[in-house]
Amino acid sequence: MSSKFRIALITLATTPLLATGATALAAPLAPAAHHTTKTLTDRSLKTTVTIPRAWKKIPYLGRGQFGYFGKSGWMELNASEKTGGLRYTCRFAATGTPASRVYGKHPHITFRKIDGRPGCLIMPSRDAPRVAVVKNGPKFQQAEALVEYRRPIHTGDGRWPLLVIDGNRGHIKPIVRSVRLHH
Repeated sequence: MSSKFRIALITLATTPLLATGATALAAPLAPAAHHTTKTLTDRSLKTTVTIPRAWKKIPYLGRGQFGYFGKSGWMELNASEKTGGLRYTCRFAATGTPASRVYGKHPHITFRKIDGRPGCLIMPSRDAPRVAVVKNGPKFQQAEALVEYRRPIHTGDGRWPLLVIDGNRGHIKPIVRSVRLHH
């Protein structure tokens, strides 16, 4: 065997594996994205997102609440007000309340466009606790994104200028990339 090894990235389903050796293994093609994800629209929040196909609706959310979970993670959508501008609201969500401790002592905030609109992504620090979104379910670190609607949405309980996307650290970025605002 040669002292030089060939390295190949092999994709089985959606998990990348690293193979080393004189000959790389032939890998089956990864399934098309539509086989592993589903796209859902929430009419009251005027938003469409793509999530893993295996996820189910969170059973004990209130009427009109939008949330899904599975063995690999979870996500919820909500609407919120914006006090003092987007930057202030994102920083306050990340560090300014007792509830923000779910992001750890040093969360990382990135300001970015989400579906072409101003937004932010709050990623937990390493010390953030892991929480279960359903009783006896798997535990994950929580992350969050906020995005400004083009115009505030109106629901039965108010007028809301921000979409809030909560989810686990491992799924928040692809979910945020999939967001489409319809308002």
